[in-house]
Amino acid sequence: MIVCVCNAVRERQIRELVAQSDTRVRMRDLREQLGVCGDCGKCARRARGILRDCADCAGDPVAGHAPAGGFAGIPVTAGTTAAGACAAT
Repeated sequence: MIVCVCNAVRERQIRELVAQSDTRVRMRDLREQLGVCGDCGKCARRARGILRDCADCAGDPVAGHAPAGGFAGIPVTAGTTAAGACAAT
């Protein structure tokens, strides 16, 4: 999904940046490396949420997170927990 329309930054790019980083990625890092929130700023809330999800993730931050009950009625896959668990999307 596109997070930043101004710079065509996708959610996956943010998650990959977090996965590749040795340190905690901050909003400043997203702006400097990907251009997120560098123009209109409408993407800030979503980008911040993705960073929060990745910080809470004990697994692979690139895979994404399944909310309680899964996505749109699709159940959380076996071997994961509902709260903050990573699930392949």
